[in-house]
Amino acid sequence: MSSPNPLERLEEFLKADTDYARFDAECNRLQAIVNEQNSLACRVTSDFEAWNLCENTLEFAALDVDDYTPDNLALFNAELAQQQLTAGKELFKRLKRDCLVVAGEASKKWAQASDQLQQVEAQRQARRFALVDIWNEMQKNKKAAEKEAE
Repeated sequence: MSSPNPLERLEEFLKADTDYARFDAECNRLQAIVNEQNSLACRVTSDFEAWNLCENTLEFAALDVDDYTPDNLALFNAELAQQQLTAGKELFKRLKRDCLVVAGEASKKWAQASDQLQQVEAQRQARRFALVDIWNEMQKNKKAAEKEAE
């Protein structure tokens, strides 16, 4: 079903070409990967900052442990409190490390997909230029044939 609009007909012609359609599908696939990995890297970087803030807050709180007076002094044990603060600090270090690892992997995948996307977009554009040249030649021949038929 051909459209009366010449630009829409050209797009139909381009999409009918298997090479162009393959490049277009690959561009869409790679763009989705780029978007997904960028989003993941941003999210875990934000998580890293949150854990870092929590760790800094914990360190600040640890400085005030001596001044801390719990509601129930009978249950307070400074040694246990210090062990819990140390365990908390280690937990935050682990969480931050995990965030950095995930962000690094996501950034690596993002960079690889971005490079591949750039290459495939260039191939798609080259194919598009070749197809537009063919399209223009076909239109020129069609007009010449119509003129000759008159």
